[in-house]
Amino acid sequence: DLLQGEAKPLFKGEVYGFCLFHNRITSEFYAGINSKEGEIEVWHLNGSSGIVDLKHIKSFKTASQPEGMVADDMREVLYVGEEDKGIWRFDLKTNDPEEPRILAEGLISSNKALKDDIEGLAICFSEEGGFLVASSQGNNSYAVFDLLGENNYIGSFRITDDKFDAVEETDGIELFNMPLNDSFPDGIFIAQDGRNMDISNTLKCQNFKFVSWKDILASHFFAANKTTAIIIYYLFCKQSSRQAFNRKLYNSCTTDISRASTVKYLLQKKSRK
Repeated sequence: DLLQGEAKPLFKGEVYGFCLFHNRITSEFYAGINSKEGEIEVWHLNGSSGIVDLKHIKSFKTASQPEGMVADDMREVLYVGEEDKGIWRFDLKTNDPEEPRILAEGLISSNKALKDDIEGLAICFSEEGGFLVASSQGNNSYAVFDLLGENNYIGSFRITDDKFDAVEETDGIELFNMPLNDSFPDGIFIAQDGRNMDISNTLKCQNFKFVSWKDILASHFFAANKTTAIIIYYLFCKQSSRQAFNRKLYNSCTTDISRASTVKYLLQKKSRK
């Protein structure tokens, strides 16, 4: 059993975001933390002596408040959401790391699908690479980016009313794309619901909503016009054909659809290079 080690001094600011990640090459574990002042630190976790010890590895800085963090274990990359600006990519490699950069299509000022704050971040992997998902809190949507290359923006979706109320004002999210049970055969997407309403439209305590990742991948995408009927775009996005999902052109959505019968996607038009 591991024993508690001594506390380590961190940055001066208040801790606001946290994540863990695992180096697949060295099998070592790390922790990432950030503060409201924009300080970001990476620490190595070592329990070989029987006591958990921490060693500071890297520091980064954003100009304004970050929060959500997630690491791509396969590529040694840390993603951090700067709430009012966009999504940063930090290289965790020790040898010849690339310079920190903000995702070109993860910049709020240049991507109309994003609305501050940028909150929770989550990752899943696939044979073609995988997805980075970000909570776009200002418009109650979840933006999906490619894990490969320049992290191009793929599209966005919302969780709308059905058996439960719509999910709004989301902070944290999590995504796991491995079989769990009959309800979640291809994994699960979890979103914190910051505005949880009951059937009588009464505001209740915040909670979490669980959505089958299979339903998200396989659902029909659609766009809606304020004055015309819903137009359904049939996309066959099963687990085995994510490459087609990555390359699809999407149509912009101009309005929300309530009382949807399933999880539906509200996608922004985007040409893939």
